[in-house]
Amino acid sequence: MKRTPAAAAVLLVLGLASLSYAAGSPPQLTEEGFLTDAAGNPVSANLNMQFAIYASASGGTPLWSESQTVMVTAGYFSTLLGQSSPVPTSAFDGPVRYLGVTADTDPEMTPRQPIASVPYALVASDVIGDIHPTSISVNGQTVVDANGNWTGSVAGLQGPTGPVGPTGPVGPTGPQGGTGPQGATGPQGAVGPTGPAGATGPAGAMYVWSATSTASLKLPQADGHIATFTFTSPSAGFALVTGQFEVVIRNNFDQTSKPDCYLSTLIAAAPTTSIQPGPGYATTFINGNLPTQYNTQGYLSLWSTASRVLPVSSGSNTVYLNGSTNCPTGFWSNITLTAELIDNNPSATISVP
Repeated sequence: MKRTPAAAAVLLVLGLASLSYAAGSPPQLTEEGFLTDAAGNPVSANLNMQFAIYASASGGTPLWSESQTVMVTAGYFSTLLGQSSPVPTSAFDGPVRYLGVTADTDPEMTPRQPIASVPYALVASDVIGDIHPTSISVNGQTVVDANGNWTGSVAGLQGPTGPVGPTGPVGPTGPQGGTGPQGATGPQGAVGPTGPAGATGPAGAMYVWSATSTASLKLPQADGHIATFTFTSPSAGFALVTGQFEVVIRNNFDQTSKPDCYLSTLIAAAPTTSIQPGPGYATTFINGNLPTQYNTQGYLSLWSTASRVLPVSSGSNTVYLNGSTNCPTGFWSNITLTAELIDNNPSATISVP
């Protein structure tokens, strides 16, 4: 598609009423021209045409653009710009603007058309008659706001200060102002007297678990444990674990051999064969001179107790009763283990003179 010299004189008409922002009427421009093909023959066809407004005669980014299907008859066409994409007035807030026209798949026609004003638009640099702006600004500074109040400089508008008038009556008390910002923290005051003791709070929840085995004559397993005590705690903390059990001992199989012997027990969180004095430890010592049998019959039976505090977790917990003995014969029977949940485990000391 080619633009002939006749088309170079394309007429661009800007209707003043079309560029106004009357309610419901977007600004539009009228474009008329004459198109020929490469052989100079007038074109008659419906063409996809692109119209764009630029701030420069060549290059640059369009300030506005729109595509239309335009009917061209014997070379002539006429269309309204802004039908699908309204032309913003900001497109004309500078110096000369240029219209670029592209027909179908051809490159944009050159040169671009400078957009001239129609006669009525020439008086837009002045105002004739009433104006109805929403505000008035000069060089970006608002001088009349949307309520019609003057907000510009009062220099030249304000006359000399008049004499002081008489004092008027006192007006009514105005509303209380908003709370001011918090002031800086003052110095700390002296410590006041100790207040009375508060009432004793309710006792905390207490949980106690206990289990008994009536099995008799039990020996330590290979890992050292005699009994396993399992309980489920609703919360983590500490438990006072107590074991009560019967020990059955025989140390004198004949009347000539009378050895001293012991039977030791330890409450612990794991099975162990290392039974040492400490928390949860109990031992029964049998002197060799104390016969523990009659002829070849009978055993010496004693009751013993051990206890210690162990940490517990929320959920399932396991405690072990471990034991060891060097007596010729030593057993554990009738074992009872009890755990009592406590909140904490404060430190304590013990001294022996």
